[in-house]
Amino acid sequence: MTVLLTLGFYIVTILHIFVECIEVLDQDLESVELQFIRKLHRLHLEILDKLQEFETLFSKIQMVQTATSLPLIVGGFLLLRLYPHSLLCYLMYMVFILQFFVLCFFGEFIHSKTEQIFTALYMTRWYEMSLEDQMILLMMMKNTITPFTLMAAGMYNINMAAFLEVMKLSFTYSAILFALN
Repeated sequence: MTVLLTLGFYIVTILHIFVECIEVLDQDLESVELQFIRKLHRLHLEILDKLQEFETLFSKIQMVQTATSLPLIVGGFLLLRLYPHSLLCYLMYMVFILQFFVLCFFGEFIHSKTEQIFTALYMTRWYEMSLEDQMILLMMMKNTITPFTLMAAGMYNINMAAFLEVMKLSFTYSAILFALN
């Protein structure tokens, strides 16, 4: 998991640099190199390919993490209810929650960074560009109109909303299990 997070932060850094390169377009179009937009477009396509590869690798791990987090959080909550004075139960519960929270926060972070690409492209002074550059910009905007999101099993978005849903579900299950006890 640490390797994936390190690789993910590397990708987020690349996305941040890419957004800054797009913002250069908005400063002074005369000083920008003629082929700069074309180079940005090629770089954008490479970034999208790398994001797809990362998501393919991350999806399987995230599916296992999501599937195991719910029972662990429910079990941790039940242990807290049964042994409220045990520090070890609190530590285990916090580790279970923190592990899932980090992955969901990371998914939210990647989503927001890819969302910034569309905003940065939209905020450029495209109306001062040549028609050919406007078309390239339009193609880049079309590729980023829906932000990239990490998915578990290709079906479930991994973001803070998923974290809240899992937490609500785990509290509900643990309350039912405790009531049956």
